Amino acid sequence: MTLRQLSKLSMLMVLREFLAGNPEIVKSIPNLELLAASLHALEEEISDASRQQIFHNQGAGASKRQLKANLVLQCADVSRKLTAFAALGNDLVLLYEIKSSNSGLVRMTEEKLTAFARILLDRGALHLDRAAAYALVPQNLTELDAARQAFELAIPGPRMAKMEKKLATDKLVELFKQADELLVKADLLAGIVQLTHPNFYSGYRNARILVDRGGRHLQLILTVTDKETGQPLPGALCQLAHPDLPGQPILSGKSGPKGNLKVKSLEGGNYLLTVAKQGYLVHSREVVVTRGEFLRLRVEMERG
Repeated sequence: MTLRQLSKLSMLMVLREFLAGNPEIVKSIPNLELLAASLHALEEEISDASRQQIFHNQGAGASKRQLKANLVLQCADVSRKLTAFAALGNDLVLLYEIKSSNSGLVRMTEEKLTAFARILLDRGALHLDRAAAYALVPQNLTELDAARQAFELAIPGPRMAKMEKKLATDKLVELFKQADELLVKADLLAGIVQLTHPNFYSGYRNARILVDRGGRHLQLILTVTDKETGQPLPGALCQLAHPDLPGQPILSGKSGPKGNLKVKSLEGGNYLLTVAKQGYLVHSREVVVTRGEFLRLRVEMERG
């Protein structure tokens, strides 16, 4: 939800509690009790749509990142074994085809990574017998192929999730529009008792106040930790760049003593996040920033 939508939802909750605390006066005002029930129902629908929005924004992407990390792990293992076989056998063509570093695999696009996995599978099957001395076994290729298939199936996931998130976002807009229409009517009804029940009317107006959340300028908080220990990692270099220009970061900073990096006033859009620290593997992932929405990310770094 946007900051303004969060403010409206908070106001609806406060208003519900206020009206529930004054049942006799509410019942004495024509249709106000019915309007209060309708607003409560909309509040629950808004909360549900917000949960769906958050779920679709994070769930598919997290699953895809995990599957990519597993594919990178399997590719790196087979690549190391075939690289040793090719180098010691002086097979320069094979060496050129299958050699890659872990960080290079991480930086590969989805298409390049899956294509590289297919090359490894093909060359691994071709040289399986002779590369057995270098610890390459059929199980390695089976696990690599399973990781490749799982990742390829997950590639459309975030795109579908974005579509579902948009549906939830559009639904929120419509629900808040309905709530606004009901609030206009509720305001008119509450005005009936402005003179006869001044305390109730004053309390109603206070409950209707929108708390301005615009002063909260934080757009993103990034927390960097050690994957094995869970401890914060200070001094990690964190960079955000446009996906098409990964070598030209638009924002760069280091995590603080508690592993945190706070970002303000970040434009909405897709970004490539890269986190690097000596002794750890480079972490790269795509980040989707929605203007007006606060985002918290956690990056778990693996030792290299």
